[in-house]
Amino acid sequence: MFLLFVGSLMPLTLNAPFGFVLPPIFAVGTAMPYLLFAGLAVGFGLDRRMVRKTKRWGLAIQRMAGIFFLLLNMDVILESADGNESIVSYLIYIPGPME
Repeated sequence: MFLLFVGSLMPLTLNAPFGFVLPPIFAVGTAMPYLLFAGLAVGFGLDRRMVRKTKRWGLAIQRMAGIFFLLLNMDVILESADGNESIVSYLIYIPGPME
């Protein structure tokens, strides 16, 4: 959505005479699916059950992300102490010192 907004909507907004209207229309259009889903959930009485499940899933995801980042940081620290490359250097290009 970011690329769509910045890459195509912003140039169109700057070049069109009615461009100031386009970002609010984009905002409403991107929010519509969420608002429709939330309205249907409240209408059918599913909101309480969904909130409980979402809290449970959110806690599990936070714990998994925490463990992942701890392990990743341990790898970076241990590998940088050895002078070897870490897993992060394979994922992200980190330039070395200029020779």
